[in-house]
Amino acid sequence: MLYIGSQTAEASDGTKKVEIPGADEMMEGEFKEVRVGDREQDKVLISKFDGKLWATGAFCTHLGAPFAPNGGLFDDKIMCSYHAATYSVVTGVAENAPGRDGLETYKVVNEGGKWYVIVPEELKKDVMLPMAKRDPKDTRNFVIIGAGAAGLNCAETLRYSGYTGKITMINGEKTLPLERTLLTKTLPFGDYKNYILRNEDFFKTAEIDVVSDKVYSIHSDTKQVTFERG
Repeated sequence: MLYIGSQTAEASDGTKKVEIPGADEMMEGEFKEVRVGDREQDKVLISKFDGKLWATGAFCTHLGAPFAPNGGLFDDKIMCSYHAATYSVVTGVAENAPGRDGLETYKVVNEGGKWYVIVPEELKKDVMLPMAKRDPKDTRNFVIIGAGAAGLNCAETLRYSGYTGKITMINGEKTLPLERTLLTKTLPFGDYKNYILRNEDFFKTAEIDVVSDKVYSIHSDTKQVTFERG
């Protein structure tokens, strides 16, 4: 069920305070959408976890599916019903694939016995975590063989976790990393460009190298990888 919040005040900083209907009646583990604007996409998700109310984006960052009413809340994890992408309702961080970017989080306040969520005039669809910058003095090199969703998630997690060394992804195809599962559902008429997981600008900013080649052998003793082309 969609609940329509009643706007009560606008602030000079571009935010607005919207009342959360039925907030006091929400049970532990319950979540619901609240409309905070005039447009269909102007919604936030209100979740009850650990006795508190938490507000996040209402749509999965993978394909944009709504979490309510068919998703699930397990502890502080909201799970999308489409492909089980999971996010923390406390931090907004994407914790399980295929979700990549996180959810925007919003402040919830109690004033005069009523609960409100404070949101900006324009809601964000997703939030990318800050990534560490490449340090030329860091001579480490993580080589990731395979450039699908799992390989890309590994590369991004390294940067999100503060890793400043080199990251090299080995892709057997002459493309940027693809959402292969969805691409297979549209063959042979699908355009692979619609299923690229991240664009070129992302890889430049994250300083993640993508090498189009196939691995011939792995030498764990010398920590080297040999390509088919030499």
